[in-house]
Amino acid sequence: MKENKEAPETDEISLVELLAKLLKEKQLWVSLIKKHILILLLLAAVGGSLGFYYAYRVKPTYKAKLNFVVVGESAGSMSASLSNLSSLLGSGGSSTGGSIERIVELIVSDKIISKALFKTVSIHGKSDFIINHFIALEKLKTKWSKDTILANVVYNNPVNDISELSFAQRKGFKQIQNILLPETGTGIISKSFQKKSGVIELVANYTDESFAIVLSNAIYEQLAEFYLQQSTYRTEKNVKVLTNKVDSIKGVLNSVQNAYARTTDKTLGLLLQEDKVGIKKLAIKEQMLTIMYGEAQKNLETFKFMNETAATPITVINFPYSPINPIKKSKIIFLIIGIILPCFFALVFYRLRIGYKNLKLQLINNNIQTA
Repeated sequence: MKENKEAPETDEISLVELLAKLLKEKQLWVSLIKKHILILLLLAAVGGSLGFYYAYRVKPTYKAKLNFVVVGESAGSMSASLSNLSSLLGSGGSSTGGSIERIVELIVSDKIISKALFKTVSIHGKSDFIINHFIALEKLKTKWSKDTILANVVYNNPVNDISELSFAQRKGFKQIQNILLPETGTGIISKSFQKKSGVIELVANYTDESFAIVLSNAIYEQLAEFYLQQSTYRTEKNVKVLTNKVDSIKGVLNSVQNAYARTTDKTLGLLLQEDKVGIKKLAIKEQMLTIMYGEAQKNLETFKFMNETAATPITVINFPYSPINPIKKSKIIFLIIGIILPCFFALVFYRLRIGYKNLKLQLINNNIQTA
């Protein structure tokens, strides 16, 4: 005996099927529109006005885009010889940069953002830290007034590290950082990287044009300064090592020269040839030390020149500048949305109410039949 494996019937209906069923009822929809035309017109007028008012009142945003690239190291003979010399000095290669991915991540790091926010700039004629400008623009003092910790927070002194801030200042800084760079969603600061061209884009998107521009520029400046420090770290270290070597060689050379002079003065050239071996050794040692001293002095001057002429390995190709075309909400689009959405939901409500009434009548009829 074969079992009947037909799928059991179900009363469930998907949302797509429900919408398709509702759209087929054209006559019903037309009758609903005619019946409730006054209410729909009222909803359209109110919704359209609210949509238009929202688009009109919302401040336009300004995208301050800053594009830069990472400059590759030259492969000339000078850089190769300096690299070899650095290896001899025990400081490894002379790499000044890192991967582009690391640079992109550094843009939004605490170190870079904190230094950028504590940079003094002038906005609308007022000179202050960027962080204080942001507090004023966002009216955070008013929002923080009810918080016993943040109510009296002020940022009057520059800081090199976030740990230098007080607990209240760190809490305020953290809230500001979450606005600029939220953990989820998009914030005021964003960055991207184009693999094909190698161009890194830093964007500050804000309702105040001047603030957006100075923020993006300040972040880039701190990033460039950080990489410049990394670039000069090795050369500064090599300068110190070579300075010690030059001083050491010079000291030994002076001692040998003095010994050679004293020995020559004492003998006055009256000794036999076999007795002059010591003098010859001193002369050879003096010559070798003179060559070593000259070579070390040349390398020292080379590294000093590198340290004085060091430049950051990143170069800007596009700076943001005023005027920036504002990004505004379309009044027409929001007007249309304000008209359509309330009317649509109202019609769906009326249709569902009819369906609910029909279902209620059907249940009553079924109960009467079963009784």
